[in-house]
Amino acid sequence: MILAEHVASRLGLRWQRNTDLPGYIAEHAHPSGRRVVWLKPRLAMNENGKAVRRACETLSITSPSQVLILQDEPDMEPGKFRVKAGGRPPGHNTGRSEPAA
Repeated sequence: MILAEHVASRLGLRWQRNTDLPGYIAEHAHPSGRRVVWLKPRLAMNENGKAVRRACETLSITSPSQVLILQDEPDMEPGKFRVKAGGRPPGHNTGRSEPAA
């Protein structure tokens, strides 16, 4: 969650507990005018996919292309990141509980 915290901080977002979701959310407007909702799950790492699925249902997100998952990778140097479309992440089981992209 280090990456999500960093990005949220840079955007000036404030996390708020959401009673409908198992986590905290932050919202802002993208320059295109679209609403962007950030979710920081409160579940165990291997269960975060359940929070993502619940958020998609609650927010009426119907397409995986509308979801971006930020995930810290312990095997990467701090400050580095990788963008991957679809598939499952290597290493731990976090992605196994997330909806298929």
